[in-house]
Amino acid sequence: MRNEHGLLLGTILLAVAASCSEDNTTVPPATADSSTDSRSDTTTPTDTLTTDAPTDTAVEDVSADAGAKSISLKAVQDPSDPDHPAKNAKVNLTDTDLVALTPRVLIGSSSAAECRFAVWIGKPGGGDFAGVQVQELITRGSATNCFGVTPGKIPSTVKVGDAVTAVDGANYGEFCAGPSGTPATACGDFEQSQLFLGGAAAKITFGSAGTAPTPTTVTVADLVADAAGKPGPRAPKLEGTLVSVAGVKVDASADGGITTAYVLDASDSTGAKKLEIQISNFTSTSCVRTYFVGKSGSTIDSITGVLVPDFGRWKIRLRDDKDVSGTSCVTGDAGTDAASDAASDAADGG
Repeated sequence: MRNEHGLLLGTILLAVAASCSEDNTTVPPATADSSTDSRSDTTTPTDTLTTDAPTDTAVEDVSADAGAKSISLKAVQDPSDPDHPAKNAKVNLTDTDLVALTPRVLIGSSSAAECRFAVWIGKPGGGDFAGVQVQELITRGSATNCFGVTPGKIPSTVKVGDAVTAVDGANYGEFCAGPSGTPATACGDFEQSQLFLGGAAAKITFGSAGTAPTPTTVTVADLVADAAGKPGPRAPKLEGTLVSVAGVKVDASADGGITTAYVLDASDSTGAKKLEIQISNFTSTSCVRTYFVGKSGSTIDSITGVLVPDFGRWKIRLRDDKDVSGTSCVTGDAGTDAASDAASDAADGG
């Protein structure tokens, strides 16, 4: 971090950094979310929640002359782009055609003192380096749980396709979601990028309904890691974007109250490459889990969702039941609430 205000301020910032945990001084260290498929919240479905909370130490530059760099979404996500930011850099997005790819989602524990919310935004036409997660922390205060807190910088009313008119003053962060023990040099294969709205001036602004996002069509083989642990050729470039796989076979089971769902390319006769489907944090999770288990061994026309890394695996994170063709679940807009998540847990024994 650059600091031209003398040794005293530098000492203060170093002290702050020692107490921080990701890309802003307000971000507490992740604990329960720090292992593969761990569940940080008893009111959240108990199947396949991706670890969303970064654990690498970082600090927001709060010096008086800290300026945000104006760059494109591609520059944020493409490490080879000459404008790619350093970790913790403050950025403004210059793109004028971004839309919400998801609603606002609670991605941390609902009982935590600091509630972690996120929304994925991106290009409506999809493609490489065309999506990213934007997140914030809200102090829970006297609310019973995080579902009852007053919305902060990310409105609770965000809908898929809403125009994103500005992302300003966000801190760029990278979270290594590689296999346990992965050396830092390999993190690029399984890296979760984030724009954190931590500073007082940091903001995301939404307009009216924009262009409904179109997913990028991929195969399971495009995404899934090989026997050596190297991800599919398209996975890192599509991180945080909306993707869709078509004509896939289902391999799902419910064991001990935990539902696990995978899909395979129809041409895969060996089952060597399976793509996990993350079913969590929306209102019809129990119905969707039941649907996947019932379809095990059969083919589904299509599955859509956001591509996310999770400790050495790439997963498709569903936004709601409408992301899975053929379901007859009944839901409104994607989202989550305490009652529906508790019901999902009860149904799955969670």
